[in-house]
Amino acid sequence: MHELSMTRNLVARALAIAAERTIEKIAVLELEVGELSEVDPAEIDKCFEFLRGEFPQITGTRLAITRRKAQAVCRACGARLGIMDGGRCPRCLSFDIEIICGDQVQIRSVSG
Repeated sequence: MHELSMTRNLVARALAIAAERTIEKIAVLELEVGELSEVDPAEIDKCFEFLRGEFPQITGTRLAITRRKAQAVCRACGARLGIMDGGRCPRCLSFDIEIICGDQVQIRSVSG
């Protein structure tokens, strides 16, 4: 179960952030899940619920997950484009694009 190990790592990172900020219990954990990350937010939510029993600092935590649209930039002309543009720049028709966001799962914020 890929999501469980990934969620466990996210919780560990959130706890480290909380410790740096001297937060004893995390009230809200905000995550961002990119549309290209191949991660199902509902599965993260289920895994987070399972992990509440292992980590007392997250027993009352509200998990907020935001879905992030993927974006790319054309290396040829610099135009920004969405992934739904088919991998081809609509301005110069180049296929030389680079994904700049929407392919990661990351912590947006940790608050106590």
